[in-house]
Amino acid sequence: MGKRIEITKKQRAWLKRNKTNLTDQELADHIGCCIDTLRRILMREGLAHYDAAKYVVAESRRQRKWCRPCLVCGTKEERPLWQYVCARCKKRQRTGDIDAP
Repeated sequence: MGKRIEITKKQRAWLKRNKTNLTDQELADHIGCCIDTLRRILMREGLAHYDAAKYVVAESRRQRKWCRPCLVCGTKEERPLWQYVCARCKKRQRTGDIDAP
């Protein structure tokens, strides 16, 4: 499976404003992804609904959270179950600011 694309608040607002005026292909081109990925993003963000099973967001995964300490910094912020590193440390690891655990 490919890397999950996270959109910014600005991109989310742009999608919300333009989803009825532009085609899915034009929206995907603006975000920089394929149509299937765009539709998954729209479903995940609650901006659109598609009946196809491949776009369904798993509700059980969305609701299950834990407050286990981050392996890198030790913060106990709530994050998805089985995610051992907080989002801040994960981003810093991607940019090379800190070493992986």
